[in-house]
This record gives sequence, structure tokens and C-alpha cells, in this order.
Amino acid sequence: LLWTCISTPLVFVGSYFGFRAERIQVPTKTNQIARFVPEQQWHSRYPWCAIIGGFLPFASVTVELFFIMGALWLHQYYYMM
Repeated sequence: LLWTCISTPLVFVGSYFGFRAERIQVPTKTNQIARFVPEQQWHSRYPWCAIIGGFLPFASVTVELFFIMGALWLHQYYYMM
């Protein structure tokens, strides 16, 4: 109810005023000389590094929440040290 009554109309009002506003003139100039782009680091080159980098924090939070929720459901105290 909150999303449909408040957020959705505000999106349309904001887009209306955004499209009617004049364009922003950026006060910088671009250089015509091409610059050297360095080679990617080893950790951003392989897609499995991104998968492992996202899986490790997700797994640790999942295990921690499993123990916390298990202790709450069994009416036990859970101490984090």
C-alpha cells in the first residue's frame, strides 16, 4: 500500500520534472589523446574469483544465522564471542 500510494506517484512526478529540466553543461573538456589502459589485475580477470568472493561472506552469514535462529527456536541463549 505504501509503495503504490507514495513511491509510484513520486517516481512519475520526479521523471516529469527531470525530463523538463534543462541539460547540465559539464565545465570540462575531454582530451583527444588516447591514454594507456593498464592490464587487469589477476583477481578481476577470472569470473570464478567474483563467485568465490561473494560466496564466502554469504556462507559465513548463513552459518551464523543458522545457529542464532536455531538457538532462538529452541529457547536457548546464544553467546557470540
